[in-house]
Amino acid sequence: MESIAVSIQDVINTANYAKADQIGVDYFASDTSNCTSNCPKPSDAKHRKAASFNTAPFQFDHVALSAGRGCRGCKFLSLLLSGMFEAYPEFSPYTTHLRWTGAQFTLEVTPKNESPRHIQFFYPRGAKMRVFSMPPSGVLTGDTSSSTSFDRASKLIQQCEDGHLNCNSGRNVALPKRLLHVTEISNSSADAGIKLVTTEGKTGTYACLSHCWGDPTLIHTKTLSSTINEYYDFIPWVKLPKTFQDAVIVCRKLCIEYLWIDSLCIIQDSRNDWEVESTKMGNIYRNSYITIAASASPGSFGGCFSKTKPDHCIVIKEPGQPDVYVGIRDCNGAGKSTKNMEASFFKHFPLFSRAWVYQERMLSRRLLYCNKSEFQVGCQETLQCECGSGQIAPHFSPAPRGLNVASLKGPASLKPDEHGGGLVGQDFTSLWYRNWMEVVETYAKLNLTKGSDKLPALSATARILAENMGDGYLAGIWRSTLMEGLLWYVRAPLSKHRPRGEDWRAPSWSWASIDSPSGLGFIAPATRFSKSFEGKIEAAECVVAGQDDFGQVTSGFIRLKASLGRTFWRIRCRGCTTPAGRKGKAGFPRADDTLYTNETFPLPAEGWVPCEFTEPRLDVMGASLGFFADALIDDAARYGFFSCIGKGSCKLAPCHLLYVHRFEGRGGGVRKAKTGERGIDADAFLVLTEIKGQPGTFERIGLLTITHDSQAKGEDWFKSVWPAILTPERIITLI
Repeated sequence: MESIAVSIQDVINTANYAKADQIGVDYFASDTSNCTSNCPKPSDAKHRKAASFNTAPFQFDHVALSAGRGCRGCKFLSLLLSGMFEAYPEFSPYTTHLRWTGAQFTLEVTPKNESPRHIQFFYPRGAKMRVFSMPPSGVLTGDTSSSTSFDRASKLIQQCEDGHLNCNSGRNVALPKRLLHVTEISNSSADAGIKLVTTEGKTGTYACLSHCWGDPTLIHTKTLSSTINEYYDFIPWVKLPKTFQDAVIVCRKLCIEYLWIDSLCIIQDSRNDWEVESTKMGNIYRNSYITIAASASPGSFGGCFSKTKPDHCIVIKEPGQPDVYVGIRDCNGAGKSTKNMEASFFKHFPLFSRAWVYQERMLSRRLLYCNKSEFQVGCQETLQCECGSGQIAPHFSPAPRGLNVASLKGPASLKPDEHGGGLVGQDFTSLWYRNWMEVVETYAKLNLTKGSDKLPALSATARILAENMGDGYLAGIWRSTLMEGLLWYVRAPLSKHRPRGEDWRAPSWSWASIDSPSGLGFIAPATRFSKSFEGKIEAAECVVAGQDDFGQVTSGFIRLKASLGRTFWRIRCRGCTTPAGRKGKAGFPRADDTLYTNETFPLPAEGWVPCEFTEPRLDVMGASLGFFADALIDDAARYGFFSCIGKGSCKLAPCHLLYVHRFEGRGGGVRKAKTGERGIDADAFLVLTEIKGQPGTFERIGLLTITHDSQAKGEDWFKSVWPAILTPERIITLI
């Protein structure tokens, strides 16, 4: 038995794609009694399902020694390892530590004094001989601009166009106002380039580009009032950023005549043009034949194509046996084979960290993801990649696209018998609104260059849903489910909270009013509601800033008739929460925020003078509290904070509780609301502060859930404690 290195093209040329003709080969099925290494044994109970390797560390000479003693399995493994050392000469066979991670032929490789890397062995997809327990994968050329990559991507796109009813063709559609004509042209100086064209009222086929702008000051080629006439005539190729150039090349290879790029097809210094075109954004992405997603590029100069180390291929030759091809791939920096890779997802796919892009992905009928090492094609029905094996490197599945917005074609497309899966009436409508909340949960943690874009970056999606659902929209919350939409909470711990910014962008009761890198959650998707709160609402309105009814707002309010519970917001210092916090002398750091209740006494300790106040504590009767501040709040002048009596640095500020409703709890407040455990009911409150100088006007500063041990205790609390802290019922306004 021997191995020989072969070219990727040889492997592609010899692949037999008739799967029925494949023959399985198991190098571990014969006698391995002479094995002194760690190859799987045929007596292993798990062996018939997968080759389960010993995960203990070893070195190459261990396997070579066992192979020399006659173990056929180790001989095969030694050839794989020899091929790896040939492909990656930075690994020394004498000093590198090796460890199988389990089944599936994934090897952890640790060179001396270096961090571990992961190598994946696979058999080429379509090969005649299939190695038992080894995963299949198409071989990757290391160059996504190659004809091989484009041929594969084109086939996947064509399969979608021909066979997916939900995606439709995308050809001969109504064109946007302006597009880039990507056919190469030359000006009088013979420079190559493209041009901007007016296409409104025409039909044709076009692509969109979804990309990270990067530093906008570096993008000098963008359509302005002063350059638009020039661009209608000619845009020099050399002036286009690399990502734009590559997108044009993709269009040409896919025989697509037009391309839409936001910075070139919208006049960037015209507020009116931006507002008009932004209202059409949904249809621009929905109607495009494909959206080219520059997912691996952090900016406009990163390009759509990537060059990485190609797969290394070897052929195993054995007298009297068919040739066996094996591929070898370095997973590090792009792979799915290591569990901790997901933590660096946005590092490898920076496009997906951008809030604007989330909407673009939801709206597009199909996308060409330009990843490192390979293309992926995603649509309304599938997600496929060049190599055809999503379980191994070099890709993750992109973050969920959210609602299937691109397939909506008006109110009729939401008929329960077409898309509801048996759901009817209120159940079907409720499903869509819950899906919207999940969209917001994902969207809220994504990045925006300008905070004022919080609502505009999701407005096209909201517009399409409004057309289909016939509902009103209030700064990110649907009018018909206003109560549910108010019950959002910030997932991040207090240490990661941000203060509400100076750039007001939404009413305090809207999730769009805050930034949270860890995202938001809603009580609503996991609960069942009573609707008593909705009867208290007298009016709810928002004023939009421009022509987009679903975009930026300048003001908003909810007016309702309600009684509020008076209590206090407490900033708790570390001295009152941990023994270690008491070792300081003064100025104890902030530990957390909570309500001032009889359950938040300072821990007793000898010689410790706890923080105390003369104000009454809220009696929660042993209930469990889920307290979630919306933002970092410590402005004493604005919120009325005052200091404690004692050694520490606790503070109190007056606040009010607005009771919203009782929901189906999970025995621990909102934090356990996602576990699926059936628990006792809990009660939800908005935490409000009255705005100084504006009696009866409040802003939201947090969310509170109270969960009692039993329904009887909850009813007792509402009879004995709640009435004592209530203010008289009156008209209040939330802004």
